[in-house]
Amino acid sequence: MSDDITMDPLTTPPPAGRNLASPPIERVIVQVTFPEILAIANPAVASAFQEKVRARYPFLRIDAMPDGRGSTQNLYRMGDTHGRWRLSLGTGFLALETTAYSSRTEILERLAEALMAVNETIRPGSVTRVGIRYINRGDVAQTGGLKDILRDGMAGASGMFPTAHLSLSEAHMPCAEGGITIRYGQLPAGASPDANLLAPMPTPTWVFDIDTYTAAEGPVAYDFSPKAISDVASGLASRALAAFRWSFKREFLALREAPEVSAVRH
Repeated sequence: MSDDITMDPLTTPPPAGRNLASPPIERVIVQVTFPEILAIANPAVASAFQEKVRARYPFLRIDAMPDGRGSTQNLYRMGDTHGRWRLSLGTGFLALETTAYSSRTEILERLAEALMAVNETIRPGSVTRVGIRYINRGDVAQTGGLKDILRDGMAGASGMFPTAHLSLSEAHMPCAEGGITIRYGQLPAGASPDANLLAPMPTPTWVFDIDTYTAAEGPVAYDFSPKAISDVASGLASRALAAFRWSFKREFLALREAPEVSAVRH
């Protein structure tokens, strides 16, 4: 029995092992929240941040986002030239997302760069929450269904009822870094749990969505330090990897492992 199976995925680090050359990651999102700064809704304020990141994210879109007070506020979305990386800046958060994940090193470097830009132009002063989310998806015809790839007992209704067209499960748990939410299921052709994050596919698919985050009771905040926030995000990424490796069967992981030189680093 491998260390992936015997470890506690909520408290212990992931075991050493080869990285995955072909991980099923479709989208990764990192979000950092801070106490609301209403001035960010003013484009004149947000423009200073845009100038810091515009070389890497030249395309700007301004959306109207509900503000929870019956009105809307500006949400600034800045994308790269290939449409694979995007920064989002709101009055209380900064988010970085990608559909072209290649390594933890790259996403953390980009996160640190964006955090430094926020710190130099907007100066939030404190951060209230950090989270990182890995959305994985696979084609049932190529990999098998959840009962074939997840550890025994995790497949849910799709394991008990093999002919089920739609099966979704969700679990919220505390972990060493704060909290972790895992949403997973099997979907029919043309379906998606969230079309804004995953475009529907023409074939049956499975989804395994891991969201790890810091958690605190009440309005707890700590200093807005780009280095410290990046370190926290790295720890959350390790927790997500531990949960991923624990959840999937060793056979599924082995098929995607490869020599270090060609592997995607998590």
